[in-house]
Amino acid sequence: MQNVKLIVIAILAVFGAIEFFPVLMSNYAPLSGGPVHGVVSDAKSNEPLAGAIIIVHWIGHLSGSHGPRYPCYYIALARSDENGVFDVPKWKLSRDDGPRWYRGMTTDNIEEPIETLAYKPGYFLERSPVTSAVNKDVSLKMEPFVGSVQKRLGYLVSPFGRHVMCDADDKALIPLYQAMYDEAKASATTAEELKTANYLLVALETAQYGNEEALTRSGARELDRIKSLKK
Repeated sequence: MQNVKLIVIAILAVFGAIEFFPVLMSNYAPLSGGPVHGVVSDAKSNEPLAGAIIIVHWIGHLSGSHGPRYPCYYIALARSDENGVFDVPKWKLSRDDGPRWYRGMTTDNIEEPIETLAYKPGYFLERSPVTSAVNKDVSLKMEPFVGSVQKRLGYLVSPFGRHVMCDADDKALIPLYQAMYDEAKASATTAEELKTANYLLVALETAQYGNEEALTRSGARELDRIKSLKK
């Protein structure tokens, strides 16, 4: 009888391992995504918008004691052509190339795992972000931004600036942050506007040099500003 019990336990263990094996392997399989294809256009005229920066996030699932999290684990940028068309190619990376939480993340249980945003000077995205399923074309509608310079700069810092951030490495966002800061720098004139524009510069420098160096540079600029006021 004891031998029979051991055989049954062994069989159950084998079948349990077989059932669990695909889940286990999915947590160690390389991460991949793309391609993503879509069109960005003016929400009112339906005319295509060329030169828009497209930001694509891939969202995963992490279980935890405080409930599930849905981190952005990969980010890619593209630009729309003269017809408003954009394409993000296929990509693949090893889970060992990212933070430790990559290895505990699943990617196949989210219905719409792709989030797409768009940036163009003087415009805002009608609905942000736009979520979509894998292998589904994306349609982005943008509207001219109406409001003061300060209101525009505030929009770039948040909510837009908050939405484009990703849990993964944000170096991919450097071209976007540069374009946002260039717009802010060209339009800011008052002290409040310049202060808001500096937030975008800090975001750019954080992506370029890391948090510590960005804060050092920001502090040096503030000291220079104070010195200039005393002259």
